[in-house]
Amino acid sequence: MKFTSLLSALLLCVLSTPALSQTHCNTDTFGNAVCRDSQGNMFRSRTDAAGNTVWRDMHGNLLRVTTDAFGNRVYRSLDGLLYRSVTDQFGNTTLRGIDGKSAHGSRDRFGNTTWRDQDGKVRRCSSSAEGKTRCR
Repeated sequence: MKFTSLLSALLLCVLSTPALSQTHCNTDTFGNAVCRDSQGNMFRSRTDAAGNTVWRDMHGNLLRVTTDAFGNRVYRSLDGLLYRSVTDQFGNTTLRGIDGKSAHGSRDRFGNTTWRDQDGKVRRCSSSAEGKTRCR
């Protein structure tokens, strides 16, 4: 599994592939998550007190996510892949990578997020009160 598969699962559509058509995540009370995609691949996260997160896939690949005071994030992998996200006051997020890929996410009043990438591919994500997230 290439590292871009981990990044695509975590960014929820920027690098969409048929193998990642469904991703399910469970989040604990500390903000740590465990996600599985439709191929059985697993991804884990740990979040520190500053809100920075490290994701690791089952092959040991890492993705570091740092968050600034405005809630903007930088996603950085060990192999140099870099994405930046900006979220506006309405909860809409724009994500851009140095590889030219981009996505826009908008959240409805129920907390569901719809992601649309630069090619028009759509992925919808919903979260439950128990901290479970499902994306299709």
